[in-house]
Amino acid sequence: MALQQAPWPFDKQNADIILHSADGFAFRVYSQILCMASPVFEDMFAMAVPHDVSMPADQGPPVVPLAEENDVLDPLLRLCYPIEKLGRPRDLADIPPLLKAALKYMMPLPVSILTKELLAYAKDRPLQVWAIGCQLGLEDVAHAGARGAAHLKELGTYNELREFVPVEDFLPHALGISAGDYFRLIQFHRLGGTVPASFTLTRPAARSQDAQRSRASGPLSPIDRFFTSLPFPDIICRASDGAEFPSHKALLCICSPILSKRLTRATHLESAESSTSGSVPSDTSLPSIDFVEDSAVLAVLLRHCYPGDHPLPDDISSSLALVEAAESYGMTHIVTSIKSRWTSIVAQAPLSAYFAAAAAGFQQEARVAARLALEVQLGEEYVLEMENSSAQVYQRLLAYQKRARELAMRVAQASIWKADGIRDTAKAASPSAVQSKKRNNRSKAASHTGEDACGGGCQGFRGRSWLQERRATYLQLLSDHPGKPFVLEADLLVSSAAFSLGEKPWCACCLNVAADIVHLGRGLPARISSELDKLAFDG
Repeated sequence: MALQQAPWPFDKQNADIILHSADGFAFRVYSQILCMASPVFEDMFAMAVPHDVSMPADQGPPVVPLAEENDVLDPLLRLCYPIEKLGRPRDLADIPPLLKAALKYMMPLPVSILTKELLAYAKDRPLQVWAIGCQLGLEDVAHAGARGAAHLKELGTYNELREFVPVEDFLPHALGISAGDYFRLIQFHRLGGTVPASFTLTRPAARSQDAQRSRASGPLSPIDRFFTSLPFPDIICRASDGAEFPSHKALLCICSPILSKRLTRATHLESAESSTSGSVPSDTSLPSIDFVEDSAVLAVLLRHCYPGDHPLPDDISSSLALVEAAESYGMTHIVTSIKSRWTSIVAQAPLSAYFAAAAAGFQQEARVAARLALEVQLGEEYVLEMENSSAQVYQRLLAYQKRARELAMRVAQASIWKADGIRDTAKAASPSAVQSKKRNNRSKAASHTGEDACGGGCQGFRGRSWLQERRATYLQLLSDHPGKPFVLEADLLVSSAAFSLGEKPWCACCLNVAADIVHLGRGLPARISSELDKLAFDG
């Protein structure tokens, strides 16, 4: 690549170091200036090969290649040089690559200047600043951006045209933002920015990490006894962590077309080397083949190449690791076995399973986990797997739960309640509903002429009855956990009715309400579940 000379002030012939950018620009710089600006440069220059005085003078000063390109290196070096700085505000998009390089080279002055320039955008472009803070691990920057969006009723930001951009439209452009980052932002916004001093946006709280690790299942353990008891092995399978498993080539070839090709090629190479050298292979040393999988995964893969009913892992991370490995070797019988058990595995921790499956690229498994995760109140539940998944993966789950919540509420509100005594708030506000309610009240009053109020709660229908309170409770449960099964208190109501009937008969309207509740308790959860099963997940 032909080098281009960088412009002033990096074209001085008396400079003592030349920096090469990744795209072929030569920066002739004074090492003393950069050594004062960056301890990293100081160490790099100390290791640079000095100019040999025996070589021709035009050989030039030592050359240090850098990974940054010209559009990053030029403005960064200018911040270090004692020259006039940029007179106009730097564009927001230009700051992150400069700040990333300044952090890499441990340049206090450029870091300070660029951070101040970045924070100036926190009010007008809050989520952009938050995202940059998360990407670079700068808690103060992320906090300033999140605080700039905390006052907004709907979480979002503004673009350069001062147009509001909802968070779901912003996230596709926020590369490098994890689901964990997004979860913490949602919490920050929900609390209006009033968070404890220990709250962090760029990393999970230590207690959250420890709790997740303590709940996580341990890795698969190699089944050493099984392999040491195998008779007459003819190949050693070596895991990435050095563990060795005696095995049989024929069985590996039968179970895996990929391993069959590798073993055939290795056998031919071994035969060729033996014939060339004239040596005879030792009977005591077996040929070996290396695997990228660790011993925990490899042990299960190999064991399932042998006849018999062998155990499979029952935790999420091990199951996904095994599926990924089995698919890479074409071991379809293992993949089929694990996927057939996936729903029961996911039920242990659906949210963890969703993020783990999404990160591994298993879309169908992620859909199954997303359906089961409808039982979780997403804004409150954190799992460590969020840190390895993108914010968009989390946003898709949030959108899916929102649609599930709306669907469950529609089904429930169409069913709760059929009795005349209880009406939806919206319906009760209409003139016709008010007139109907008056007629109902007159009817109830007439039905109790000459007798005491019944035990079913009719009189409460004129105000807020216990039935209305239960209705509100169940609708709130559906709003928070649209996929979580719940039980309307049918048994309790039946037993109450039986007791009341023994003392004093219920009136007709109360018995109608009681019958409706019992009917709903038996059928509504199943109807909601059936509708949720039909809801598509856009994953």
